[in-house]
Amino acid sequence: MRPPVIVNSKTMQGTGQLPKFKEDLFKLEGLDAYLIPTAEVPVTNFYQDEIIDVTKPIMFTAFTPCFRAEAGSGGRDMRGLIRAHQFNKVELVKLVSHKDLKSEFEKTVLDAKSILELLELPFRELQLCSGDLGFSSEETIDLEV
Repeated sequence: MRPPVIVNSKTMQGTGQLPKFKEDLFKLEGLDAYLIPTAEVPVTNFYQDEIIDVTKPIMFTAFTPCFRAEAGSGGRDMRGLIRAHQFNKVELVKLVSHKDLKSEFEKTVLDAKSILELLELPFRELQLCSGDLGFSSEETIDLEV
């Protein structure tokens, strides 16, 4: 899926990006619009204001450019590797029932690792700390290639 890269503030709030990460976002001047920091934002908002049936997981794979200012990064832009403000990212997103959350999360991580291993791409697994998560996220694991 190639979702839109420009979304409104309601969409950013629904995924926990606003208000917490406001300093790290690129806002379009004069508009109620932002460049996406992650594909999760537009993908999960396809079902905004809907009650959906998740007896079976609803699965998406998205590829988007992502945009992050990293303004509130506590100096990350100034030390070590140069951090890009725009980068491409592939994301696996599942909408699931709360009872299936943990097992589906684990399956998704294993699926992503399997793909990278089959492609013989070296990667590292990072578990984001709670301070880097939006209110709507319980756990996030990044696989960096």
